[in-house]
Amino acid sequence: IRKGRYRLGYLRRLRTRYLATKHGTALPPEVPNHITAADIEQAKAVPIETLYQGQNHPHKRGGRITGICPFHSERTSSFTIYPELNTWHCFGCHAGRDAIDFVMRRERVEFLAAVKILLNRT
Repeated sequence: IRKGRYRLGYLRRLRTRYLATKHGTALPPEVPNHITAADIEQAKAVPIETLYQGQNHPHKRGGRITGICPFHSERTSSFTIYPELNTWHCFGCHAGRDAIDFVMRRERVEFLAAVKILLNRT
């Protein structure tokens, strides 16, 4: 297995190829097999604070929104949303990125399914 920063991408491609050979297709039939760059940008533009809204009572602190992380159990708030950048980060489980990654983790779906969920939300 490759080491370094390309390892994760290599493992994802390997898993996709395995699923394609095992099940005949790597994606569920309701998910389109292609998306455009405009679709990805539109999905990333969905505000993360609206995705987090119903969970764990967020608190506005300065230009940030903090709260309890929805991905692991904790007592103190380590989950931070940066609305001006539309990104998030959890200092407890060291996860974070954009709206697509948030939906992928919360719904436990692949990239294309997360983009589709976000596009249906807009």
